[in-house]
Amino acid sequence: MQARPHPACLPGSRPLPGLAVAGAGLLPSTGSISRRTPAGQGVATSVRAVDGASAAAAVAAAADAPLPPPQVTWQIVVGAVAGVTPFVVAGIEFSKRIVSAGPVLS
Repeated sequence: MQARPHPACLPGSRPLPGLAVAGAGLLPSTGSISRRTPAGQGVATSVRAVDGASAAAAVAAAADAPLPPPQVTWQIVVGAVAGVTPFVVAGIEFSKRIVSAGPVLS
């Protein structure tokens, strides 16, 4: 596993492998480009419109992309042990309490 300089959510990071679709980012470049001037400003900005069908196609293409194989690192092992430990301790403590309470008479 290689270290990346930025997390995937920060600007300047590359898209995840297998999730890239032709175009910019996750959405394909099937939308139209127009010029628009925001209210109160004299500078026109470019706007890319994406319809619902192309957005749905991009999501479907990303869902069909193969996932990379999982890598079990020491962090996952330690997290699994930390997650299971309270339940094991609780099971031992409650079994002691049940045994010390004795049989239930009705």
